[in-house]
Amino acid sequence: MKRKNKFYLPFQLIVIMSCVIILGVFFYLSDNRGNIGNSNREVRGTSIITDRNDSKNIELPKQGEKSQTGSLQLTVNEKAEIKNTANRVQVASTAPNSALTGILPSLVSGQIANLVYPTCDQLTLNFVAEPTDGAAPLTVSFRLVYTMTGFGPNDMPNIKNITWYISSPSGGRPGSTGFQWQYQVEQQYDPRVTPEQQVFVIGGQGSQYFQTGGRYTIGMRIRLEDPTNPGDYRYCPDPLIYKEDYIIVRQESQIPQASFEAKDLITNGMGLVPLNDWVPLFYFNMKYNPDQPAPRTLTQLNYSLYDNAGILKPEDILEFGLFADSGPEGKPDGVLDFKYDGRFVYISGTPNAFYIQPGTPMLNWDRYGFPYEMPNNNGDFSRDLNYNLNFTMNPDSSSYDPTDPFAAVNPRNNPPTELFPFVKVKNLNPDSSANDGVDTTEGILRQWVIAGPDPGYGYIVAVRLTYNWKNGNNMALRVNRARMQPYSGPNLSTIVSNVPFPFWNYGVGSFPTQSSGGPVDSYSPNFYQGDIVDDGNSYTAHFNIYDITGDTIFGYRPGEDCNLSSWPFFMYTPVAEHTRPRWDISNTLIEAVTVEIMDLRHIWPMDAWIPVIGINAHGDPSAQIWEVNLILTDIGGDPFGPPGNGGFNPNYALE
Repeated sequence: MKRKNKFYLPFQLIVIMSCVIILGVFFYLSDNRGNIGNSNREVRGTSIITDRNDSKNIELPKQGEKSQTGSLQLTVNEKAEIKNTANRVQVASTAPNSALTGILPSLVSGQIANLVYPTCDQLTLNFVAEPTDGAAPLTVSFRLVYTMTGFGPNDMPNIKNITWYISSPSGGRPGSTGFQWQYQVEQQYDPRVTPEQQVFVIGGQGSQYFQTGGRYTIGMRIRLEDPTNPGDYRYCPDPLIYKEDYIIVRQESQIPQASFEAKDLITNGMGLVPLNDWVPLFYFNMKYNPDQPAPRTLTQLNYSLYDNAGILKPEDILEFGLFADSGPEGKPDGVLDFKYDGRFVYISGTPNAFYIQPGTPMLNWDRYGFPYEMPNNNGDFSRDLNYNLNFTMNPDSSSYDPTDPFAAVNPRNNPPTELFPFVKVKNLNPDSSANDGVDTTEGILRQWVIAGPDPGYGYIVAVRLTYNWKNGNNMALRVNRARMQPYSGPNLSTIVSNVPFPFWNYGVGSFPTQSSGGPVDSYSPNFYQGDIVDDGNSYTAHFNIYDITGDTIFGYRPGEDCNLSSWPFFMYTPVAEHTRPRWDISNTLIEAVTVEIMDLRHIWPMDAWIPVIGINAHGDPSAQIWEVNLILTDIGGDPFGPPGNGGFNPNYALE
């Protein structure tokens, strides 16, 4: 019979006491957890502290009571400064979601928006509309644009409403004879929501606005309320701001139609080499019926370059060029041919006639789109492979508005203007439009990209590459959007000799739209229904340089050997006198295998072709290698001596 361990009973006692203690702690925590839960439910049923500096409450219904969605309000300390997590607002409630969403407009970018009461001098006000030209009945979307000085980034002007003023269909300038404001439309405005999200729509079918053809002047004024003294209002600006003849409404039959057609010109798989000559990317044509003239200028051309591997960079691009397209028959053929394609040159003595001078592009822009790239709404320019170009409005002009880059530009009697000159001028100042007259150095060159009577004016966008273009690269194309707008201007013959050249006499109309909202002009592909040019064709990079002066057992084999520079000509021969190994002399073994390595040299006959390098380059069949740069070494020559002192002088030894 086994004897029990003397420690067995005390051990059992310790285990039992431990279990009792654990159970006691468990029941104690469970009871406190229930109290904490009741406390939380009680807090959620009464009030929420939103700011520790100035505590204000949200009165929410208690459990069992009916909640009213419209009664939920959140009041915050608008003077609070968000510096750390202590001032952040956290809300927990049993109220419906629809009630909680009522507080969201008060929170801007995750912070508390502070409503302020600026003076009119502290606000720079503007407005934009889209569209500004179209068929009756026209629906127009208006939007406020403003900047404010003297306040912080989270401060927002306490704008309560916007008043829009619409003139009679005869338009004109306020204050002039016969002018009248026909309508006054009020827009309720939420000061805590950004202007971009508060578009106000006026007009359309069944409305009393923009139903009749004509030119409408639009005015605007805002009303501010003092957030610290409700009922105290201020109107800005005083007098109101306006845009003369801003909205043009036409009858359907009054709008002539033009057309835009684009197509890809990339030869799929064709190889390009660094610093290549011009190769085409895409072609487009702009035309109208000569019996129904519809003059148009190109105000937007948006295209992108891309590759599937993400290797392509703007640094691979040297420049882009726009060629006026013509063929052997004197009309566009969609083929880049330097014998016919080039730039438009004015024919002196004619009203507005031009001919195509072949060989040189009419416009150039760099790898980032300068000088035609449009900035974003903040005035910033992108530096990528997406190009958003405007060949009519000059983004460098102080009159250019990046928030409304396609706004109509009325002809003016005096500078400045945000337009590019219709023809090339000398010493242009973009801000003042000052210039030294037409540049006639290479002829009078047209700068605008415009439509022509059927068969129209064709254009080809081409590209040249830099030395960064690498073997294995590829480049494909998308044309994303194009925009044509009407334009007007005097006969060139009447102003071509003026100094300065008065290109501010030219004007650009608004983008013409139908009553349905679609464009009046036709586009192929239809960019305004989401179609783009993307055929999947791509240029590639296939070029290699090989050293074929080496040697193998088989000699150089084209297509199999890439580079033989590591296979020099040599011969291995043993020493003339063989030595029997002697183990009593330490260096005998080395002496026994000593050999001579002798470099061999070819003896080349005079006036014979000698292979030196191999070049593998795939490109346009019509393009040939124009220049090859080689460095040849005069072996044994003194680098500081006269040429050829080592026996080889390339000036005489090579043709």
